[in-house]
Amino acid sequence: MRNSKIGLSVVSAVFLVMGSFSTAQAAALARTIPYTEAICNTNPDIFFCEDFEGEDINCLGFNNCGSTWGNPAIETKDICFCGGGSYQFNTASLPPFAANNRVWRVTKTQSFTDVVTGFNTGTGNGEISAWLKPAIFGTGAQEWWGRIQVWFSADHSWPADLDFKMFFALPRTFIDPPSAAYETGMQFHQDFACTIDFVLTGFNDVPVIRYSSNFAIFPYQNEYCPPLSPGVAPDGVHAPRFQKERWYTLEYHVKLAPDTTGVLDMWVDGVQAYHTNRITCANGCADMGYISILGWMHGADPKSGYYEVDNVVLSRTYIGPPVSGPPASSPPAAATSTRITTFAVH
Repeated sequence: MRNSKIGLSVVSAVFLVMGSFSTAQAAALARTIPYTEAICNTNPDIFFCEDFEGEDINCLGFNNCGSTWGNPAIETKDICFCGGGSYQFNTASLPPFAANNRVWRVTKTQSFTDVVTGFNTGTGNGEISAWLKPAIFGTGAQEWWGRIQVWFSADHSWPADLDFKMFFALPRTFIDPPSAAYETGMQFHQDFACTIDFVLTGFNDVPVIRYSSNFAIFPYQNEYCPPLSPGVAPDGVHAPRFQKERWYTLEYHVKLAPDTTGVLDMWVDGVQAYHTNRITCANGCADMGYISILGWMHGADPKSGYYEVDNVVLSRTYIGPPVSGPPASSPPAAATSTRITTFAVH
């Protein structure tokens, strides 16, 4: 089942590899309105930031390729399917940022008027995607850390049939799985399950990593089981479950490799939840070059409520949650994976 389409326009296939990745910039490329988080302006390992304070996203609704995204790291925007996404002030305050902090809100059932553009974007997946400038990556084209902050409304629907995607990174030349080298990102998936009392029970509120080709996810069935109660901090052994109406900081780490030198990690609020070594790409480990920030719910799933995302960062090293003081210089100690198994998820 082709469940991985995240709004790529038909013209996407014509963009081929455009040169090699060169030496990285000193930090995220400067923006007319400076980034709120200091590390985006100063940390030399960071190559992309989006905090939704730049006033440079103009979403004209679903299936309108006139929509624009002016982030300075973007080479070519792919923002045809942003319907349902809009600039909004955060529903709940997100420390350490100001109370009037702006976020990207993706709504499924109630439409909102964008607080910057004044346009009502309707409902949908709120997808903003782009090819990034090759010069920014450095080693980040083969190994990167990606961080987002997320909040879900009380009436938000967890996936009942397939998945809900939040952030994805793909090869610069995109081919839809299962033929792709990889399609990696953070999502929730109905197929995360644990055998409890001899019954395989699904938990659709567990964050997982999509990776490699053929729709693989980690952790999958009977990995990091049983899960924790919703809202309990990760312990590196049991999968965390998310609560609604609460901000979370999600960070994942991917090292591309066609063998078990590949790496997948995830941190929740700065605490490591998962770690494994496994094959993270197939059919050649192409450089990463395309990203999507979205709230993509598969068409087979019921949709309700809204979701907010903020402070998206890509780096060549661990990032950590936003802080008011100096950021962490290294990640917490790695947890030990309970199981190393590769599955195909459809």
